[in-house]
Amino acid sequence: MSGGGPSIQRRLTVSIVAIVGVSLVACSLTVYATFTRRVWRDFDARLAQDAYAVALMVEEYGDRPWEVEPGGFEAFEHMRGPASVELWMDDGSVLARAPDGTELPLPAAVTAPVFTDLTLRDGRPGRLCQAWLQPRQGHEGGVHQAPTGRKIGIAVARNIEEPIATIAGFRVLLWVPTLGVILVAALVASLSIRTMLGHVKRISEDIAALDASSPGERLHLRGVPGELRPPFVKLNELLSRIEASRVRERQFNADVSHELRTPLSGLRSILEVSASRVRSAAEYRITLAEAHAIVRQMETIVENLLMLARLGSGQMSVEREEIALAELVDACFAPYAEAARRKGLHFENRVPTALNVWSDGHKLRLVVANLCSNATEYTAEGGWIAVESHPEGGVVLAVLDSGPSIPREAVARLFDPFFRLDSSRSGSGEHCGIGLTLVRALCGALGYGVEVRNEVNGSVAFTVSSGSDCFLPMRASRPLAEAPSP
Repeated sequence: MSGGGPSIQRRLTVSIVAIVGVSLVACSLTVYATFTRRVWRDFDARLAQDAYAVALMVEEYGDRPWEVEPGGFEAFEHMRGPASVELWMDDGSVLARAPDGTELPLPAAVTAPVFTDLTLRDGRPGRLCQAWLQPRQGHEGGVHQAPTGRKIGIAVARNIEEPIATIAGFRVLLWVPTLGVILVAALVASLSIRTMLGHVKRISEDIAALDASSPGERLHLRGVPGELRPPFVKLNELLSRIEASRVRERQFNADVSHELRTPLSGLRSILEVSASRVRSAAEYRITLAEAHAIVRQMETIVENLLMLARLGSGQMSVEREEIALAELVDACFAPYAEAARRKGLHFENRVPTALNVWSDGHKLRLVVANLCSNATEYTAEGGWIAVESHPEGGVVLAVLDSGPSIPREAVARLFDPFFRLDSSRSGSGEHCGIGLTLVRALCGALGYGVEVRNEVNGSVAFTVSSGSDCFLPMRASRPLAEAPSP
């Protein structure tokens, strides 16, 4: 994006190269320092061996002057290589010098070898070893001479071109591969990151191509690294939920249109028939009563839809109060008692009269009324309906009926809007098709759970459950208003 910071690819590449580079340089410096110390330590050890070898070329004969072994320097140079050597007596006088004319500094009065840097006579850099060492004891007449304790001063110097060349060669062998590895790491990191981000770029283009005309498309995650997959997997899940929501919305709109079209068609038919000719006042009253019933049915549908919308958006508050549950059940079933009598249904309220609950009275009335309406609507003629409550099991309300049983494949969809087991019942009475949907939404607002199951004896049970803390002992009975229409 224009005006943004460095790209992810550049940042990651720089970070990886920096980490690899710093690690390799640190390791290389450590190896280089260790190797350099080892080279100089070996070189100093060689100078010390040279000093001891020179000391063995001098023979001591008691009080007699010391003598350098004839041909000793030639043999030393042949065995140890060319070097500048100078020997001093213990009184500070020069005993010998090789090659002739080379002047080296007198050693300090210490026994252990001392190493210093110097510039040789020919101008080349060199390294000097100085020490006071005991000479070799001579033999006279086959008798080994006793040591006198006197020591000879020795200085041995060599040029340092060899160790310098060794260190320089090692430096080239060390740093060239190091720089090569860093460059290869930068190239591999850049290509790898570009490949990974290429998948992200492709998915971003796929996301940009998504629109309302292709809601069912999903992002293809083939080749995407595992670390980058979770957000896109979640995005696919979100797209699936959005698509499912759109499908439900389209189905809901179609169902609402269907539900409203049926009573509207009936209302239009009634009005057209009534207006086709002049009728008596009695006939007009019958027509108006039929139209009024249809309008009430439509009004119920609209009110329930509005309540579902408010519940879904969280616009409805819950105001809890103490409710006598048995009285509430009787009041809610009263509007359906006549319809139950016509079908020969026997109703029994088994809720203990001393049981009170702490809940929202209006919303709980709607739940009970809709469950009673549903039981009256779908229970076969000559059957029974019963309402129970089991505080010990957390069951606020259980509405049971004698059946028939609900098909197993339909149980999961029973609370969906406008779902019916038999399409021929969709226009019967004032049952608008969203009563159970409203029950589930109201129970959710109250913190209850609702489920339906078929019992082994063929009956059906709708159960509303909650925690035991919603139950209260009855304190006083109070009259209830007429239950609202579901």
